[in-house]
Amino acid sequence: MKVRNLELNDFRKFKNINVRFGKNLTCLSGHNAVGKSTILGILANSSELHKNIGTTVTGKAFKVDLKEIMKFSPEHDPSGSEKCTLTFSNLPDDTEEPYVEQLSFRATWQKTGKEGKRYRLLPMKTQVRDTERKLLWPTFYLGLSRLYPIGEVDDNNVDPNKIKITDEEEKNFLHDNHRWIMASSEDYDEAHTLNVKNTKKVGFGVQTSQYDALANSSGQDNLGQILLALLSFKRLKEKMEKDWIGGLLLIDEIDATLHPIAQNRLFDFLLQFSKEYDVQIVFTSHSLSLLEHIETKQSSVHPYYAERNENPLSIETNYLTTGHGKLEVYNNPSSKDLKLDLLNQYTERNWNELKVYSEDEEARWFFNILFEYCERNKLIKSHPNKLDHVSVSLGKNQLLHLLKGDFRYFSNNLILLDGDVTDQEINTYLRGVINDYNHHEGKTYNLLKLPGNESPEKVLWEYARNLEPDHLFYTQNPKGLAFKKIAFVDNGPFSEQYDHLREERRKYKEWFKDNMFQMEYIVKYWLEDHEDEVKKFVYNLKKSHDFVAKENFLDEIIISDSVFQEMKRVTAQH
Repeated sequence: MKVRNLELNDFRKFKNINVRFGKNLTCLSGHNAVGKSTILGILANSSELHKNIGTTVTGKAFKVDLKEIMKFSPEHDPSGSEKCTLTFSNLPDDTEEPYVEQLSFRATWQKTGKEGKRYRLLPMKTQVRDTERKLLWPTFYLGLSRLYPIGEVDDNNVDPNKIKITDEEEKNFLHDNHRWIMASSEDYDEAHTLNVKNTKKVGFGVQTSQYDALANSSGQDNLGQILLALLSFKRLKEKMEKDWIGGLLLIDEIDATLHPIAQNRLFDFLLQFSKEYDVQIVFTSHSLSLLEHIETKQSSVHPYYAERNENPLSIETNYLTTGHGKLEVYNNPSSKDLKLDLLNQYTERNWNELKVYSEDEEARWFFNILFEYCERNKLIKSHPNKLDHVSVSLGKNQLLHLLKGDFRYFSNNLILLDGDVTDQEINTYLRGVINDYNHHEGKTYNLLKLPGNESPEKVLWEYARNLEPDHLFYTQNPKGLAFKKIAFVDNGPFSEQYDHLREERRKYKEWFKDNMFQMEYIVKYWLEDHEDEVKKFVYNLKKSHDFVAKENFLDEIIISDSVFQEMKRVTAQH
């Protein structure tokens, strides 16, 4: 089951506001006090799972009381019907519990004693669902109380308990993923929960040979609590088996206490986990670096769902702002616009942008990985212009047709092609416009080919398939001990699950999408093993980029001088 949409008709400052949720992940961002936590509260209040069915690793119920997230005032929070409406999809079949596609909520104040009152947001009865109880759907909320710093608590008020996990696979799930996301090389001995007296805090700490659980950083603690929540859903799914209908995890301020690399890796891991265990995750964030990272991930996911109106996108960003006086929600804005609004800035002209047209999302993903790798390893020293990837999927013939049809316009943009396009094909197709394209000699014009001589998905498949079983990709994979070459290869693009696809290219594409988590892991080994191809790519990137930059009166890209001179000598030999 998935929540697809929230219509806020009249709830606090929300007036006729619509919020869309991604099939897997949803980011809520915006200034303080715009209502992000309100949205989390409404979602958390809509569903629960009874404790007799299952609990979290730490023994808590999969439920949240609205008062744990929000405080209410009789003066400013009046009663009323149809305050908001949730829309769901992928409803379970053959169940005694009445699930509906749309569920509206009414607000009321109920007496709790002689003088006391409490605010309730209750599901409204319908003909199909004649009850006001919450939906039966496991829901868990991680609020800001998780960030209470252990280091500022007296040791006598902290009770560290070893997490009772006997299953080795579950232990690896916690340790391996915690280590990978934190980019840590330390060996973990044990994981502990840390109960802080007189608070809601149930922290997390790892014990190593260098320090104990109480000496963990706030970032380690925060990440550990998130992983414990994920493990709880994982365990519940495995327990419920065929009765599993998915779950909902809500995280306030997901980026708090985490450095940018950890934020990005956590996001990538959450995306993979959501797909694998059918857990929908909604979180809030102010992190500009994370928002920029999300934008790159959205461009690699959206087109798959964009033409299928019946399916939600995998990732959604909802940006809340009162910049124009009233509360508004912008769906999937650019990170550039987010940055300007978050920093309360404006611009009267676009940044120095060069548009990039490419064949598909896999090409854009591979390009971004290459670019980041080259920056990190100082192969690219500076790039003054923003490369704006146009989110369209066009075959090589279509791209070349655009260039030939209107060379004056499209020569002002970078054209990114897969490595399986030959120089001869390019010259033949562009005859009369370009006759001497030769990427070996650096005669690239505005055309740039990806390395590998094949599509990115085929390049990585062939690389993984030909690795030895004891390669680090298989022996030190984040998936742990269960991940082996034979299983990975047996489920490759030509396995039974892709028999329904006739075209070889489609088999590779679908396999690539299904194994996105592993692609991000194996590509780093490919880059390390193909140094010459990467250098050649950087050299041709400079040639193509500078050709377009000159057309647009923009600055050139600066690459490593040693790489430039080396590749200049190599191209002169052709």
